[in-house]
Amino acid sequence: MSEQNTPPRKPDAGPVYHYGEQNANGTQEVYVTLTENSDTREKNIVFASQWVIPVIFVPGVMGTNLKSKDKSKPVWMPPNGMWSTTKLAVGFMFKDAKERQILFNRDDAEVNWDGPIEADRVQLHNDKDHAKKVLYERGWGSVHWSSYGDILQDLHLKLNQEILVRSGPLSTPELQEWWAKTMQADPADYGCVTGQAKPLTEKEIKELKRYRFEIWCCGYNWLQSNSESARDLDAYIQKVLKVYEREDEPRARKVIVVTHSMGGLVTRGMLQLPGAQERVLGVVHGVQPAAGAPAVYKRARCGFESAEQVVLGRNAAEATAVMANAPALLEMLPFADYNRGKPWLKVEGHAFALPKEGDPFGEIYGSTAWYGLVPEQSTALIDPAGIVAKQLPKNGTIRKQFGKVLRDVEKFQKSITQPGSNYHPVTHAYCGIDRERKTWGEFTWRGQVPAETDIANAQLMRDDGDGRIMVGAGKQIALKEDAPNQDSDSIVSAWSGVAPFAYSKSFFIHGQGQVPDENSINLMRTSNADAPAWKKSYEHQFSYGDDKKLYRGLWATLYGITRIAQLADWAK
Repeated sequence: MSEQNTPPRKPDAGPVYHYGEQNANGTQEVYVTLTENSDTREKNIVFASQWVIPVIFVPGVMGTNLKSKDKSKPVWMPPNGMWSTTKLAVGFMFKDAKERQILFNRDDAEVNWDGPIEADRVQLHNDKDHAKKVLYERGWGSVHWSSYGDILQDLHLKLNQEILVRSGPLSTPELQEWWAKTMQADPADYGCVTGQAKPLTEKEIKELKRYRFEIWCCGYNWLQSNSESARDLDAYIQKVLKVYEREDEPRARKVIVVTHSMGGLVTRGMLQLPGAQERVLGVVHGVQPAAGAPAVYKRARCGFESAEQVVLGRNAAEATAVMANAPALLEMLPFADYNRGKPWLKVEGHAFALPKEGDPFGEIYGSTAWYGLVPEQSTALIDPAGIVAKQLPKNGTIRKQFGKVLRDVEKFQKSITQPGSNYHPVTHAYCGIDRERKTWGEFTWRGQVPAETDIANAQLMRDDGDGRIMVGAGKQIALKEDAPNQDSDSIVSAWSGVAPFAYSKSFFIHGQGQVPDENSINLMRTSNADAPAWKKSYEHQFSYGDDKKLYRGLWATLYGITRIAQLADWAK
């Protein structure tokens, strides 16, 4: 408390409000200024609710800052501006496959919790340094700021400062305009395709004020297996809940988890751990590759596309050096239940289509044939830096070790697709499907292949690693990579994007696209052509940075959080 002399105030001046400021341990404090006795204004000290619902944000692949375990160098620090983007691109332009494998060595990487935070809209405390310390304590420095800074600040502001307003100290609090006009809209207009999802009521929104929502981030090592990251996330949630323990009773009993992209797979893995589901009130998934993505196969065989190729590989040699040794990246390969188990790897004009028996690991990923994830002729691409070779057991080989990695990948995928435990019972989700943002729903090797050709047993003659191969099947046949062919958010195909639909209390589709062969879902979309749901969709990485006039990613997330929060019962 500080003291300061101020001029006398007029007796009819309005009331003064002093608001509590937050500390990293969940407590609040308030600073007031003493005035002259002649200042007769009403003085009010306002604290937010002592009861807390922590919201844990789990980012997508490459959305976490990584550093080497000896702290000597950054492993991955995504750029936050034009200059840093250019600098990163130039730096990676001259890295070969060997250098990429060494840099992205999962065993040498860990989360960097001290990345940049530019929270210019969040005001937790008068002391800016103190406020930033609180945000670092809550993990905000672990994630890529340009991708997630806005959604973290939006969640904090919308769920705390921007719900209710009073016209006077004794007046009934009313919903602020944004919540009243935007969040009480028909969910269908914002893309909801689940009929049981009703508009939020004023009472339900006001119920949020029974709690204080504190936003936490849990970055993770996106090179290691998602099963390892799942254990890290579970430990993080337990640590967060411990912050709110008090001698009388805890101020928070459960958390809400909000995910982006691969963070959804990490969260689903976490929910398999003993006691983990009981610590989670509900989950909101955003643009999750819920059943995997054929784009991952394409990248292993032909290199990455768009900006990611600069970092993760412009061709098969560079991409395989990273992907074959990063289980989490492989865990986004199409699951066995992708598009209900139908084949997705094909050859143009031919009956060849895999997987036929519902086993993509045995039929595609582990195969050494020309169409395998890493054909026999490409085995050397797995370990250009010799890291794997140094760790091989007696009689081990690079190919055997890769097979072990694939078995672990398969085990993880199966663990999060078991009926009854594949999603949290209280799940809300959204995805983007737009006809102007294509990805691979199926991957087809294109070329002139006579129908009678035994293409399955052809030999790989040449592979440029950039999407063009030559196979021998009686004669030499040239094949090339397929072009993106399915509506999406540019990364997650429509089939994978809508996979959580059957398990969600509310499910939202954003964009002008359609889901192939899913007429029942397509028909559930609103007939209002002017609705936000039908506007051009966002790009995958920035789904939470959707057009600020539409707020679709934020809208779906706040809708899910509001619904989930109604289940909290520890506020007194």
